[in-house]
Amino acid sequence: MRPPAYSGPAAAALRGGRIPVAILLEDCAVNESLLGFLSPGPAELVLILVVALLLFGHRVPGLMRNLSRGIFGFRQELQQAGQRRPESNA
Repeated sequence: MRPPAYSGPAAAALRGGRIPVAILLEDCAVNESLLGFLSPGPAELVLILVVALLLFGHRVPGLMRNLSRGIFGFRQELQQAGQRRPESNA
């Protein structure tokens, strides 16, 4: 039994010829409509957010507390660094 005969840009690629990537992408079975089909819409994103909040909701207050402490400490260090820096007369 003979293998199937390939024609078009895919055949050139199989034979080792150089062809532009755009032509190869035209032959692909994956197109924009399929990629759009696989991406979540607004309803799915809301559902994912709700599930994430249910699973990790107890950690959010601690996370926000640590974030505010870090920002406050960073601002204090910036102020202290500005006060410690000697004035230069250059």
